[in-house]
Amino acid sequence: MPNDWIYNLWVRPVGGSWINGPTDSRAAINIPLTPGTYAYEMWGEPGQWMTHYGMNLFFNDDVVTPRISTWAARNESATGPRPDFFANSNSATRYLDGQWKRGAGTLVFDDLSTNLRITLTQYWFGAPLPQSFDQVGAFDVSRSNVSDYMGQINLSVTPIPAPGAAGLLAAAGAIALRRRRSS
Repeated sequence: MPNDWIYNLWVRPVGGSWINGPTDSRAAINIPLTPGTYAYEMWGEPGQWMTHYGMNLFFNDDVVTPRISTWAARNESATGPRPDFFANSNSATRYLDGQWKRGAGTLVFDDLSTNLRITLTQYWFGAPLPQSFDQVGAFDVSRSNVSDYMGQINLSVTPIPAPGAAGLLAAAGAIALRRRRSS
């Protein structure tokens, strides 16, 4: 969130160009999503050393209510394996305004305004890796002479299944099996 005291995360598609930045006033992240899969790197200036890190994802310009919340143990490997990640419903997750509130408790958000299901399929974040990359500062996309924290999120975006579609497919499968057996 621009113009606050919380360090920013700088985001780009894996190996791509920065989506937000290059300064604090342009730190907000707004990524249009259509069906497909997405992989984003996250870079940040080191802050408080923690054993676990979490993330809240907000959608549709709603910066008050997270729709996906996750946490994982701190990543400490340059190549993997990555720590398992989990849905976060803890009552003490940091929101964009710096306040501590409850996490969404889910890794899936059904966006009824676009009829899309957004699923977090990977999350990891961690301390500076042995390569000691320095790509960003706390409030801008410039080197700070401090090794960055980095991580990744992967999202899968699919159409929301029509109500009862799974039941219709199961019924169609049963009818097909019955016809096959009676032939």
